[in-house]
Amino acid sequence: MVGKIYFSVPCDDGILKISQDAVVSLVRNVFRENEDVSEASIPEAYDAEVWSANKGILIAGGDSDDSCRIRVYVTVALGSAITERAAQIQEQIKTAVEDCASLKVISVDVFVAGVSFPRQ
Repeated sequence: MVGKIYFSVPCDDGILKISQDAVVSLVRNVFRENEDVSEASIPEAYDAEVWSANKGILIAGGDSDDSCRIRVYVTVALGSAITERAAQIQEQIKTAVEDCASLKVISVDVFVAGVSFPRQ
């Protein structure tokens, strides 16, 4: 990994630096709000020069200092409509990051890495 990524958001009195860890926390909150979706392990093959990995979440810078790209690997509960849930997760992540961190989200890619089965 190249080091910690910081995003620079222009403010009235200067620039606000937001760490990639803060963005990861926002994404994790989306998982907490959705009981039928959880983080999955990311594949071992990803470009560590570009992406910063944290469990099932990858964050990369966008075209400007105040933009980012997000990839999440998720496990969805059996019985969920996978494509609908993935689309909802995409929108929830985009909204959370843009509203709370004032970052421009270029893309949110959701990869369904598995399906969880209820315990019996």
